[in-house]
Parts: sequence; C-alpha cells; structure tokens
Amino acid sequence: CTSLIIQNSFPKSGINYTDPNGKKYIYAVFWTQIINNTVNPIELTIDFPLDSFEIPSSSGNFMKLLVPSDTMTIDKEPMNDYGLKIKYFLDNNRYKSSSLKRTIKPKSSTAFYVVPLSNRGVRGTLRTGFSLKGQNLFYSVNNKEILSGKIDLPAPQSLLLKK
Repeated sequence: CTSLIIQNSFPKSGINYTDPNGKKYIYAVFWTQIINNTVNPIELTIDFPLDSFEIPSSSGNFMKLLVPSDTMTIDKEPMNDYGLKIKYFLDNNRYKSSSLKRTIKPKSSTAFYVVPLSNRGVRGTLRTGFSLKGQNLFYSVNNKEILSGKIDLPAPQSLLLKK
C-alpha cells in the first residue's frame, strides 16, 4: 500500500478559558493523525496564520488556530482535553504564531493536537479537519478552508531515475 491517511477527531474541551488578564475565550481540542503507508519518509509542516479569522457562519466570531508541540497518543483519548495541559499551553502561546514540523517515517504515523481559540462560541457544532490538495494542507473550520502547511511527498520513483 502506498498511501497517506489523515484522520481527524471530534472536539473535546472544557469550553471556557480565561487568560491571566481576565479575558474570556472559548476553545476546543482536536487531534489529527497522519499515517504514512509509503516506503519513503515524508515531511509534515504546519504553519497556522498568526492572525485570527472570522467564521463565516458566525458573524463577529474570530478564531485563531494553535498547534501545540505535544504528541497525541491513543491512550490520552478518554482524558479531558485529550490529555493536553490546555491552560498552561494557552497562557503561554495564545499570542504566538503556531507551527509544527515533523518527519513521518515509512509505515509509521504521528498525531498532534489542534486548538481553535475564539472570542465566542459558534452556532451549532464545531467541525474541523485537515485535508490535502496536492502537497498543500488545508484546515477547515465549519467549511472555511485555511491554507495551513504542506506535506512534502517524495517524487515517484520513475521521476528520480537519471538518464
């Protein structure tokens, strides 16, 4: 099998977060697993925009996407916030740019967290997830797509042969 699989979770969260200055936010914790079923290592790069964006279905609701450096493991799935130390992370990272780089070995996988942080909750259910178009990674938040990184896939073997 020579494929790449992206698995996105449902949200889990404590919903409310108050920063050290008393400002209130709404958050959720998601995780994504990327499985490399190819015979080559792949390079994963996530670069979320520094600026917040408005959620189209929820006027006046601005969201920022954050990616902690922690690795999600399946044993953390039943835990609150999937085991992420959310208050510590948000206290120290809510104003920083958010990026992640990982090499995924052949026949291996990696899993990581994504934390949407907004000034108020969305109407209805929050659904998010990564998708791949070519080598570009997009993160969708309730049908709004944000260019958020790339996966460097090796060229097909036939293209690597020298004449």
